[in-house]
Amino acid sequence: MKRWRYSALVALFFVAVYVTACWFGAGRLLMPPRKELPPWSFSGMRIAHGVSSRGTPYLLCTPDSASGPGERGRILRLQLGAAKTRPFGEVAGTVVLLHGWGMQKEALLSSAERFCAAGLRCVIPDLPGHGENPAPATGFGARPEERSLPGEVLDSAAAKFHFPSQPAALWGLSMGGSYAVQAAAEEPDRWKALVVVSSFDALAPVVDGAMDGFCRGLSTVVDPGLDLAVRYRGGFWLSEVRPVESARRLVLPTLVLHGTADDLIPIREGRRLYDAVADSRKRWIAVDAARHGNVLGTPQHVFVEMAAWYARWLFPPDTQAATAKSPRSDIRHGAPPRASATPLIAASYDAPGATRR
Repeated sequence: MKRWRYSALVALFFVAVYVTACWFGAGRLLMPPRKELPPWSFSGMRIAHGVSSRGTPYLLCTPDSASGPGERGRILRLQLGAAKTRPFGEVAGTVVLLHGWGMQKEALLSSAERFCAAGLRCVIPDLPGHGENPAPATGFGARPEERSLPGEVLDSAAAKFHFPSQPAALWGLSMGGSYAVQAAAEEPDRWKALVVVSSFDALAPVVDGAMDGFCRGLSTVVDPGLDLAVRYRGGFWLSEVRPVESARRLVLPTLVLHGTADDLIPIREGRRLYDAVADSRKRWIAVDAARHGNVLGTPQHVFVEMAAWYARWLFPPDTQAATAKSPRSDIRHGAPPRASATPLIAASYDAPGATRR
């Protein structure tokens, strides 16, 4: 009898540990720590704060013609060349920038500085479960209100700051790429171009890979309980987050970039997402030797590629003649473009395992 009680207590203990681990694991996934960023220095753009009609905080970044481009923007404009840049301060369209897991809107200001220098205004929201967003947890873009979030924030910013909401494009990094792909499929008439950086075709394998990287075989044990905890705390099953299904409905020009040495989302998952994109106006770029945390900060000129992509599809017809020549649609880069020998200033962003530059 005593042995039976002892065995029952041991079993209950392990069940409690398992349930607790799954509960806190789901919380970590859906509600990453909201950290404060150190002071940042940016130039060449004006930054305004706003809150959308549904309560999403965002930043609006526009070129500051009075100050001229900052160093990041100046280098980008040199690399793009005169044929692909507008007079500084002119704005040809809007890009909604969607950050990665564990980040917040301010972490994309260095990216916004470059896009502003290329003639774009940027709207950067805090995604659910991140930054100052009042929503407690992220759904990785799978929930209906998340698929409409980029468009709703864009409309709110356009109304508040009196700028045209079209033409508009999407840009998403990692988790933000999942939001961007699903939003673009949800509102195909709103978005004119899409750029996805280091994102995934399905969330469940990414979570499994992260667990197995910590301890081999851990996902086999934890998966059932974690999935239930995510369903209870987040309102969705991990298997439901499949941007690849939305990619099959995309009808807009799509550029996908992924690091060849990505240690969180293997490049094969980014490639599967790219292969699923239905629209023929698509392009794949493998960023050599880039990991998940530094894909925007390698010597490869990824911002040149992204800015040129937006210029091609967003700029008015009178400027498209200069940008009509397109690179091969499917390319692996081994060297930076010949436009300039000036090294690109490394971008900064936060992600699990990333280092700030």
